[in-house]
Formats: sequence, structure tokens, C-alpha cells
Amino acid sequence: MSEARSFIHPRVATIGPQHAFLDCLIKALFAGNIVPGFEVNRDAFAKNPFLIADLTLYLPTRRAVRAAEAAFVKAISDVLGTSGPNAALLPTIRAIGDTDEADLMFQQSSDDPLAIIAALPPALPELERHVILTQLVWSWSKALIRKIAPMEPYEAVIIPANPADAAYLASNLASLLDEAENQGVDWRELETLVPDDFAVYWQLSLDFLKIVTSAWPQHLAQCGMIDGMARRNLLIRAKAKALSELGAQAGPTIAAGSTGSVPATAELLKTIAELPQGAVVLPGLDLNLDDDAWAAIGTQQMAIDGDPAALGHPQASLKQTLSHLRLSRDDVINLTPDDEGTSADRFRLLNEALRPAEATQSWPSFLKEFGEDKVNSALDGVTLIEARGPQEEALSIALVLREALEQGDETSAALITPDRNLARRVSVELMRFGVRADDSAGQPLFATPAGTLSRLLIETAQNQASAVDLLGLIKHPLAGFGQSRAKIRNASRVLERAILRGPAIKPGSAAIAQAMEHRIAQIKAKDKDAPRLSTSQRGLRDEDWQQAFEFAQNLSTILQPLEALLADPQKEHQLGDLVRAHMDVLQAVTQGPDTAQLFANSQDGQALVTALAELRATHENAHSLTIHSADYADLIHALIGSRPVRQTLHGDADPRVHILGTLEARLIDCDTVVLAGLNEKTWPGETRLDPWLSRAMRARLGLAPPEHGIGLSAHDFVQLACGAKVVLTRSLRHDDAPTQGSRWLQRLEALAGSEAKDKIVARGDTYLKIARQLDAPKHPHGDLVARPAPTPPLELRPRKLSVTEIETLIRDPYAIYAKHILKLSPYDAIGKTPSFAERGSLVHDILHRFIEQRSSGFDSAEAAEELSQLADQFFEPLQDFPELYASWRTRFARISTWFLANEAAWDDQISTRFTERYGVLEITLPAFHLSGRADRFDLMKDGSATIIDYKTGMPPSKSQVETHFAPQLPLEAAMLAAGVFDAVPKLQAAQLCYIQLSGNRDPGKLHVRASGEDDIAQLGEAALEKLKALIAHYDQLETGYLSQSQREKVRYEGDYDHLARVAEWRGLDGED
Repeated sequence: MSEARSFIHPRVATIGPQHAFLDCLIKALFAGNIVPGFEVNRDAFAKNPFLIADLTLYLPTRRAVRAAEAAFVKAISDVLGTSGPNAALLPTIRAIGDTDEADLMFQQSSDDPLAIIAALPPALPELERHVILTQLVWSWSKALIRKIAPMEPYEAVIIPANPADAAYLASNLASLLDEAENQGVDWRELETLVPDDFAVYWQLSLDFLKIVTSAWPQHLAQCGMIDGMARRNLLIRAKAKALSELGAQAGPTIAAGSTGSVPATAELLKTIAELPQGAVVLPGLDLNLDDDAWAAIGTQQMAIDGDPAALGHPQASLKQTLSHLRLSRDDVINLTPDDEGTSADRFRLLNEALRPAEATQSWPSFLKEFGEDKVNSALDGVTLIEARGPQEEALSIALVLREALEQGDETSAALITPDRNLARRVSVELMRFGVRADDSAGQPLFATPAGTLSRLLIETAQNQASAVDLLGLIKHPLAGFGQSRAKIRNASRVLERAILRGPAIKPGSAAIAQAMEHRIAQIKAKDKDAPRLSTSQRGLRDEDWQQAFEFAQNLSTILQPLEALLADPQKEHQLGDLVRAHMDVLQAVTQGPDTAQLFANSQDGQALVTALAELRATHENAHSLTIHSADYADLIHALIGSRPVRQTLHGDADPRVHILGTLEARLIDCDTVVLAGLNEKTWPGETRLDPWLSRAMRARLGLAPPEHGIGLSAHDFVQLACGAKVVLTRSLRHDDAPTQGSRWLQRLEALAGSEAKDKIVARGDTYLKIARQLDAPKHPHGDLVARPAPTPPLELRPRKLSVTEIETLIRDPYAIYAKHILKLSPYDAIGKTPSFAERGSLVHDILHRFIEQRSSGFDSAEAAEELSQLADQFFEPLQDFPELYASWRTRFARISTWFLANEAAWDDQISTRFTERYGVLEITLPAFHLSGRADRFDLMKDGSATIIDYKTGMPPSKSQVETHFAPQLPLEAAMLAAGVFDAVPKLQAAQLCYIQLSGNRDPGKLHVRASGEDDIAQLGEAALEKLKALIAHYDQLETGYLSQSQREKVRYEGDYDHLARVAEWRGLDGED
């Protein structure tokens, strides 16, 4: 290729990616190598301090504009030195896509700029367009359901199931309209497509597109507006026209760094290249690729003609631009012709690796000419990290960036990736090193604090103030509810302890206030039938209850308007009405001396209010959806939840670290560059077709295939991978599935060889090793955690336990330690569903009350009615859980039938029934108190006694009772013989029984575990002796309270297993 520094007309040049693009551009510009006669030096500045102010420079992104301004300041300082002029005006620098009215206003041309601007209709707001298209898609989907019946089962069908799905499809439709606008597609060509040539779904989609593409322009015309993309392209073309008419008067004008992939942009580049003092500088045009390989690189027309893969080459868009400019590579000037070195070799190696597949037969000759040493030197500055998963990848990247900062204050480092989740992970990992990085893409609106508050508000209202949703809302730092955050924090804690922990209550925030009022009344009245105070309620003062009640009332008042609208999931509303109520309630929620200004002044708060106001405006403009209440949360997320919000970190962010997307990274130069997420379907992205047009339909319309985006991504990769220090990263697994490395990495390995890859992987392993060490578990002496067996002082050890706790002491001593020595009691779960244990308590309470009230006549209709009424009374609170109520009430009906028949069969043998009797047995040597509340004692007419314990689950076996692993009944027998139970005489038990009440097909069953007074007396005495030995054992200081000492006998997960770290030590010492 030509290396002369003189231009032919039009003027087009290129800068290789091995150079800092902006620095090289300015250097060539100042040397007079870009614009003829435009040379910048100290003498020129002395003659004309405004020399470069006449220059206009167009760059691809706003970030590149800011970087160029800084580069110009440095370059001017270098030229002027300390003895030159003290000031100079910078050139006009614009982002190509930001051409706007102001840009045209200062551009003189034969046409009046004001007239041009006035002739352009305003752009339709994007959100309003999204809502209107969602309306169209949702209406189409309802009609589509009736048309899919004749379709074959194998045909894929995309039908929105709800308005949110329609909104996502509408977003794809909007992208398709923009793409067609950019590529100049004439939608009238849809009429030329023959429906019979396509599958049924595509025929239906084609019919819909015909409606949309004819109705949409009519709608825009009625509104007096145009699409934003159309307006942007019209402005760019108006700018191009104005520059063309100005000719030499336009002054020095340069467009640099753009590939010209958009036709309107390509027209602007062509105009600038043809100006007398104009020039276009392309990024990274490969001037060394042989002609055969260059010919194999596709253009858009080649792709449409049936070779879409040809567009996947990194040079494809540049070739298309040269074609538009009617130039060949021989016409392009290399602004760095004599460059050699590692980065230049890498550029050549990468371009060779990515050459079209049909031209790879030249690889052997290339390697022979290039040489193994050059291959290795080209990859000297490259590191490849292959992490096990995304988390390890993120931590490794954070280590790379942190290491880069150690090189000095002038060092810069950048993470570049299209994977936003990975970028956020890295941002978090950097904070562990005290580094805050500014992420150029920002956060999705609903991932910000204000967006999260909005989402929680909707979910709370839609779920009718369920406990979990409500707590999430009131504990949010932006929620004030008209009070200070200190008061809100205290009130929310009390409300949680008082009413939100424990069984869920009726739906609605008003029900919470009512439940609070009812509970307070029960406590004041000392209602004996009221439930006992739960662990979380104990310790609350009267003023705490009152504060929580007043707070609950305030919550109900604030939330009620939105709750009322969303109460009925199937009720239809206008979207605008829901948004208006949403905004009003959101304002009330954020009111407060600490929160109102914090919300109003935050960037995410402003973005949220703006987005909601735009949605409300669509309703006021008669563009509002009618949706069911149940669809509001998902729809609002689909419409505005992903809107990006950039949080300005001000002085908190480290200016040396950047997190960029691939577009923002163009023309940005950093000392260390990390290219992350290099897996197929991530970088490059998946070549997924839109849901509206098949590949064949797109080709006939003249739309580029998805591979067009692959080529642009490949160009970005090559540009970025030619820096001085480049770190490539990927994860070997993602979402529990193996991944496939990016095709570019595969190509590079295929060309450079496995040995070269092993070297760059070895460099990456250094970071992986450190990352794994950072997060590796650290155990004393390298041992895993041992099973705990704390040995508290003897005076702290319990001297009183219940008979049921004795079994716990045998099976899991640590639970006794936690409960009685540490004094820890578990709180109920938040808004929990009643458990099987509570079902057992209900059955116990009903039968206890029934036996207290009735002593005979169990086979009568009155007894059955009485028991049924008691069941209705006790089960009434369960009606808030319809499924449980239906199941448990039905079970108890079966239990009732069996229980009454069983009692009737025993009735003539029983003299007296004692239920729920409490007693305490004092034990000496060692001193100890054994307490117990027995379910039932039956005094038989023959003078003997039967001890009965109700079980709704599986009762202990006979062997467990006899071996004292289940000592409850034998200990109760010993206590009964001692006469320690309230109002129960001394009795010798003749039977120990469990009554199993499951309510299944066999609803009840009597299990006799021991019989005979002498045998039971011996069993009780043995149980007491075992208990005394057990107490004496724990009265030794060296005896610890071992976690799950009889693990094989522990049938349920304990309340204190997490404190004992059971999951960590399980499996040691032969345990399973």
C-alpha cells in the first residue's frame, strides 16, 4: 500500500490500533499531514492564537469528545512550552450522533438554518412510542391467539402472555423500525413478499407489519412528529448538505474514528472527505491484508445475496465505507507508515487470525514468513485469564486493575465488556480494595435505590401489604412516611416484632392496623383465650405497642389509594390512572425530614420521577394501555425498569479506572486494558433474529443480517486488543453450564498454536491463584471447624428442665445450652404459613377444651356437634389460609369421628379424665427440678391410670421409650407416682400410650408403649436414675454441651443448628 503523505481527493487516512488514536491524530494534524496547509506550531500560534479554533472535529462518541479535549490541551501545551502564548481556543469537537439544532444554527449555508430546523417535526418521545407500540402488539396478540389453531406443533410461535411481554416485543419492534430507518428500507417492499413462501407465524407477523408500517407514519403525521432516529438522520444529512454547500468556507473539518456503518453517517463522512479542507480518518484499516482475503470480506450486499457470515470480519464495515466513498485501500493514507514493534505485530497477527475462512489456506505461509519469535513477541503484552465462573473472573479483573494503579498516579486502566452483570461484579470487587470505579453504563433504574423503592411500593400494594413486602418497603432508607428515619426505624422494628412475625394476617395494610388494635385489646384485657405472647412480642412496652399501632394506621392511610386500585388482580384500569396513583403514593412514602430532599436531589430519584411523569403524559395524550391490576408491576418494569441511570460519583471515583462498554471505549487509550466476557453469545453477542422478520424476509427487504453486528464487535476487539498491556478474560462455566470461548480466541489459538496460548494462560494463572487465595476458607491449623461442645461454668447450667427438654438434652445438648445458658429464643418467621407443629397444637387445644367440657356421651350427636363447633372456633384464624384451612379442617373432621368413637369405646372403663396438668418433681442428689405438662391422664374405674400423649406426627417407637431415648412418658409416670401434678392424686400408671391423630385414611391410632403397673414403675424409676446420671454428668465442668450428640436420633432440623455450624462440621468423625 502507498505510504506517501500526500492525499488524493477525497482525503481519507487511517491510524492503526497499535497507536493511541487521538494522540496520533493530533500529532498528524499539527504536522500538516491531514489538512493541506493546516500546520500548528509555536510560530503559527504566535501569528494566530485562534488558529485551531477554526477546526471542526467529529468523533464517534461523547466520551471520545471529552478525551479529545484533554488531548488537545496537552498537545497545545507541548507545542507552546513555557515561553509561548498563555492561552488558546480549542477546536469545535462534536460527537457525530449529537448533531442537533444548535450545530446547524452556527453553520452558514445557502439554506436558512432556522428554516431547516422549523421544517423538521419534533421527535416523538421514546417512552410514548414504546407505549403506543405496546398497545399495537398487545391488540395483535389477542387476535393472533385465534389464528394459531391451524399451525403445526413444530412451528415456533411468539405470543405475548401479558402486557409486559407485549412491551418487550414492542421494544424489538421499535429497534426494527430504527434499523429500517438507518438502512433506508422502503416498507412498501413488504407488499412484494409472498406470504405463501413463509411459515404460518411469519405470515401472521407479515400481516401485522403491513398494518404497523402503514399506520405508523399516519399516526406520526397526525401527531406532527417523527421518530427520533429519523430526525437524527435528517439532521445529519442536513449537516452534510450544509457542509457541501459551504465548500472551502467550511474551514478545516475532520471526521475521525467512525467506521461509517450507518448510511447517514457514511454520507456525512463522504461530504467531509470531499471538502477542500476536509479529511476522514478511519480507525484500524488493515492495509496489509492481501487482495484475495480482502475480496472475501463481505459487504452488506454480499450478505443479502446469501453470504451473511462475510459480514463478521472486523474490516467489513470499513470496506463498506470505502465502497461508499468510491475508494480503494490504495487511496488511503497510513498516518503511521513506519511503525514497527510488538503492538504492530499483534495487529497483523490478529488480522491474520480473523481473515475470512476461505482465505485461511495462507496461514502456513504467513507463519513461515512471520516467524515463531514474532508470534511470541506479538503476544508478550497479552494475558489470558480463564476463570471457573463469573465471580472468579470478576475478582481476577479487580486484581488486574488494582495492580495497574500501583504503577503510578499517571497510570490508567480500563475494563471493557458488553456484559453489564460482569461489569457490576467487578465494580463491587474493586471496592474491597478501596477503589470506586465510574461505570459508563450506569445502572438500570429499578436497580438503583429510588427504583428499588418504587418496585417495593408496587409489590407491597399489589400483594396487599404482605409482611415481607411491607418490611422491605418501610425499611428502605428513602422511605420516610412523613417522619424522621430514626422514628421509622424504631417503629418498623416494633411493628415487625409485634405483628409481622408469626402467622400471616389478612391481606391489606388496614388489616395490619386492625390486628394491632385487636392484639393490644387482648393484652390489656388479659384474655386467657388469647394466644400467648410470642418470643418476639415479649419485652415490648405499652408505649411500643401504641407506637406500632399508630405507625400501622399511618401506613394504611398512605398505601390505601394504590392498594385499592390493585386489590382485584383481574380488574381493568388505564395505565395512566395507575401511574398517577403510584406517583402520589410514592411522594407520600418519600416525605420526611431526612428523606424528601435526599430522594428529590438524587440522580436516580430524579430519573424515576421523570420516567413516571413521561408515562403519565402518555395517558394525558390519549395513549394509555388498559391492563389488569396484576399486570402493572411487570409492565412498569418492562417500560422503564431498564432505563440506564448514571450515578455521578464526583470526587469518590478513582479517575484512573474506567469501566466501559465497547462503544464508549472507542478511541479511548489506557495503559492497561481488560477485555472481559470473551465467550460466545456474550462477546460476540448471539446472532439472534428479531421476532418480526425471518432471515429470508430481512434479506428481501434489504436489511442487514445479524452478522453485521458481529463484524463491528470484531473490529472493536481488534482495536482494543492492540494496546501495550492487554488482559483477556472469560469464564469456563456460566449458570452451571460450560461455555464456549469467543471465536476470536479460538482463531488466535488456531493460528498462534497451543504453546503460545499456554504462555498467555500461564500469565493469567498468576491472577487466578491470588483470587482463589483471597476467598479461600481460612481454618486454624488447616482443620475444618470441629463440632462445638461448650463448657459453661457450673453455676450457669440449668437446674430445671421439662420432660420434653430431657429428650433434647439426650439428643442435642447444644440446643439446651443455647436456650437456657445463652438465653436465646428463636423469633417466628415473618408472615409465616402455619406449620405442622401448629397443626399439632391446634388439635391438642381443641381436644383439651372438649375433654374439659364433656365427660360422657361421646357417641351422641350433641358431642359431635360440640366438637365441630370447637374446631370451627379454633380453626377460624386459619381461614386467612384457604388451602391450609380446607386441608386441616377436613383432616380434623376425620380425626373427630375416630376420636369420638374411641372415647365412646373407653367410656365405661374411665372414671376421670385429667387434661393439660402441670407438675414439678424435685430431685435431690443432684438437686434438680423436672417439670412437665401432660396431655392427659385417665383414671380408670379399677383404680389404675393411663398416661396419654397426643401426636399428629409419628410417635416414638416402643424401643425408643424402653431405651430412654424418648423418656417423656416414663418420666411422666414417675412424676404421677410422686403425686406432683396439679389436682391429680398419686397414681400408678398401668399404660403408657400415644394417640396418633393424622387425619389420613387411618385418621387415628392407639399406640401402647408399655403396660402393667410394675413394669411401668420400673421403667419410670429407671428413667429417673438415667436422668440423675445425666444431670451428674453435666455437673462436671469438663462435660460440654455437644451439638447433636445422638445425631442418628435427631429427626428434625433444630432451631440452633446454624449457631452450632452443623452444616460445616457434618461429615467429620464418621458422621454422615
